[in-house]
Parts: sequence; structure tokens; C-alpha cells
Amino acid sequence: MQVPCDAMSGLLESYARSTNADPPTAAAIALSMLSNRPITPLVRIPSDSLLPDLSRCDVAAFVFDSRSPSSFQAAADMMAAVSSAAGESLPCLLVAAKDDLGMAPALNEEVTLVCGDMGVPRPIPVSVESGQMNDVFKRLVVAALLSSEDHVPDTPARKVDQLAR
Repeated sequence: MQVPCDAMSGLLESYARSTNADPPTAAAIALSMLSNRPITPLVRIPSDSLLPDLSRCDVAAFVFDSRSPSSFQAAADMMAAVSSAAGESLPCLLVAAKDDLGMAPALNEEVTLVCGDMGVPRPIPVSVESGQMNDVFKRLVVAALLSSEDHVPDTPARKVDQLAR
């Protein structure tokens, strides 16, 4: 499934303008920020290819179009796959792009159910168009540095592991 990238592009271009980095396009962002390792500000994880080595990632953000159920489903599926591939310990955040248009009501219900089932916070709403970024980059850094269990998705494998403890 191909994920529309216009919302992701806008968010990443906003990041690029704020850091003077080259503006990559992606369906997911992985940030590596700890000072004891080389910093990789953004790693592109295409939705239609194999996952890269995630051992240097400290947090992953999954951007979706807040008006598109298929975009959200692709982001949720990728979040589960990335979390599993990263050993069930990578903090993950969902980012709802195009928030100036408002989230579709049916999608809002689905988001509530999926976030509750996966045990992750609701998406961070952002709008590059209106400049409302809701401290998304700061929130990514906080999730990475605190490695909060609140941001690690409860994938099926993680749920089994938690029951076994």
C-alpha cells in the first residue's frame, strides 16, 4: 500500500527549515539523539520496503494524514512492524498531519481504539499550513531521552512477553 506523502513532506520540510537539514520525505521518522552515539536526525523508512537497522534509533514517529483512514492504518501497521523489529523497546509516537482540516469523526474513533489497544498516547496533531506544530520535535526528544514505557507500543509479542513476567 502506498501512503500519501504530502502530509509527511510538509512536516519534514518544517523540520528541515528549523534545522537547515535537507528535507527528506518519509512515512516514518527515526531520531537518534543520545550524545554517546553519532546523531542521525532523520532516517527514511519507506512503507513498501524492508526495515533498516533500527539499533541506533531512540524514537520513531509515524506521520499520517488526519483525514485519511488508510493513511492512519498504514502508520499504525508500520508502527507495529517497526516496534517488533526494534525488539519491543523503541518509543513510538503518532503524528496527525493536516490538523487544520480536523480529524474525520470515523477516523477519530478508530484512532482512539487503536491507541488504546496498543497502549500509546493519541497522535500529536500538527498543521504545517497554519504553523501549529504542538512542540512535535520537542516531544520526540522527550520520548527518546526518557524512553518512557508509555510510548512503546503493546504489540502482540510484547503483550505475550508481559503476561509471561
